[in-house]
Amino acid sequence: MGFDLYVGLRPVTLFEGMESMLANVSAGDIDIVVVRENTEGEYSNVGGIVGVGDREVAVQTGLFSRKGIER
Repeated sequence: MGFDLYVGLRPVTLFEGMESMLANVSAGDIDIVVVRENTEGEYSNVGGIVGVGDREVAVQTGLFSRKGIER
């Protein structure tokens, strides 16, 4: 949270010579950028594990602030 890296960009391309799982797709046909929020939501570290053995329970909470959603 101190670094506040709030965007993880993941470009998606199909390189020449690579087989694609998509039918009839060639190099240059795929031009996608995935923008992922990186400090809130499931990355906010709200939740955890409670209990032991067969009584163990995992809790995961998404935390979203207005500032985080707007940016």
